[in-house]
Formats: sequence, C-alpha cells, structure tokens
Amino acid sequence: MSAIDNSKKYTLVYVLLWIVTIIITVTVALLIIQPDNRNGKFYISLISILIAESFIFGYPVFSKLTNVNTPLVLGGYIIFWFYGLATLILSYIATTNIAFSLLLAIHLIILLFLVFLSGFAFIGKLFISDIAETRTDQKQPYIEMKEQFNQIYDRLNLIEYPELQTVKVHMEKIKEDIRYSTSEYLDETKDINIRLSNHLAEIQTSIKSIENLKLNNNNDFLLLEPIKILSDQLGQLDQIISERERLTKLTR
Repeated sequence: MSAIDNSKKYTLVYVLLWIVTIIITVTVALLIIQPDNRNGKFYISLISILIAESFIFGYPVFSKLTNVNTPLVLGGYIIFWFYGLATLILSYIATTNIAFSLLLAIHLIILLFLVFLSGFAFIGKLFISDIAETRTDQKQPYIEMKEQFNQIYDRLNLIEYPELQTVKVHMEKIKEDIRYSTSEYLDETKDINIRLSNHLAEIQTSIKSIENLKLNNNNDFLLLEPIKILSDQLGQLDQIISERERLTKLTR
C-alpha cells in the first residue's frame, strides 16, 4: 500500500511541475512576443516547446510506473532532452528569415526522428524484459532447491550431537558450493537437476530419522548408522553439484 501511495505522490508532483512549466512557458512567450509578431513560426515553435516539456516531465513518470530498465531510462532522458534542446534552437532560428514551410519541415523531421528512437527504445525494453523473464524462469527451480537445502542445513544445525560435527562441517562446505553455483536451469541439465532434487529429499529423510532417534532414544549407538548414511549422502550430493556445475558451464 505504501509503494502505491508513493507512486501516486511521485506522479502528482511531476504533473504539478508540468502544469506550472506549461503555464510559465506560455506566459513568457506571450509577454515576449507582441501580438503583431505572433505568426505561424511563433506558434509552431511554442507548440514544439510545449510538446518537448510534456515528454521531459512525462517520461520519468512512465519509466517509474512501467519499471523501465536503467540503461533504457538513461537512453530515454537523452532522447527527450535532445528533442527539447532542438526545439529551443529552432525557436531561435524561427526569429530569422527562415520560411515557415522549411521550419515546419525541420520540426516534423525531428519529431519523426524522436518517434523512431522512442519506438526502438520501447522494442529494446520488450527485448530486455523477455530476456530477464526467461533467465528468471531458468533460475527459479534451482533457487527453490537452494532454499530447500538451506532449510535442511538449518534443521541439521538444530540437532546437538558431537558425532554430527564432521557432517555439519561438510554441510557448511556444500552450502558455500551451492551458494556460488550457477542458478540457470537448462534443458541439458534436466536429468541431473532431478537427481539433485531427489537426493535432497533423501537427505531430508535421513535428518528426520536422526531427529526421531535423538528424541526418542538415549542410546547414542543407534545414531551412528543413520549419521554414516547421511555422511555418504552428502558426499554424493557434493559430486552431483560438481557434475551439474561442469555440465552447466559446458552447455551455456
């Protein structure tokens, strides 16, 4: 709710600034240029400046509301500020003996140039968004497996038993390996990812077994076998992660 309120405030501020700027621009233009000199060149210059101001004030709101990527935001600012500068230069040129038809043609060419650049920027936004979405989809399954491992890691650390110390150290090492491993979930690694997921489920079952024995029995001897099984499973998990990382790098 707070984010929505901030967006509304942000939009409102820019709308107010735009309205004030438009009013000041029109007022100054009418005060500087006397009625007898307000010809076609005056009005085309004034309208172009107002359009440029509308773009300059409207684009920040558009980029914020649509979550435009940072490079495209900077590109948009350059395009619209360039257009604003061009309209100011043409406004000065309009005070010379340049023909109205030529001035209008230049304004239309610059506006067309602006439309084309904006179109390319918008297409770039869609392209980058598609790439980002694809990468997110590729990473999400492995991110979920990372979260599953972290839950297993936290669960194991809650079990207080000296014989588990070596296992916990191994678990810590695997956690670091997973943390820095490639998150992309490629088609070529589908089988090994399935193995990884199944292996995590087996490890979770082993930890649950250790938890139950620790809770219900005072005989620590009974814990040695499931701890050995868990240690072997972690060794296999280490190998699977290494194999997955090699295969991912080869197929990227």
